[in-house]
Amino acid sequence: MDYSDCTIDVRTVQGDIRLTPGDIKDLLDNEVEHIRIGDETIPAKDFLMQDADRIQRDLFNPGVYRLITNEAFEMQEHPIEYSEPTANDSQQM
Repeated sequence: MDYSDCTIDVRTVQGDIRLTPGDIKDLLDNEVEHIRIGDETIPAKDFLMQDADRIQRDLFNPGVYRLITNEAFEMQEHPIEYSEPTANDSQQM
């Protein structure tokens, strides 16, 4: 099978990133030291060490796979526990 046209959309706590087969090969071959996700840059090794919670093929675009990391899934399921304090929260203390 040829997967050269496939992409993987990865949801992490830092944000979402789309990876091509070439990107994945570069990551696994240690040719990338850091990876930028949203506004954050993290070591590639840290990105690769994340556990995947779920992966599925996009129903409407069979060349796209979607993956969510454990931490991102937990944050999505329990957003209150992961929310940042706001100015109003600190005034109520």
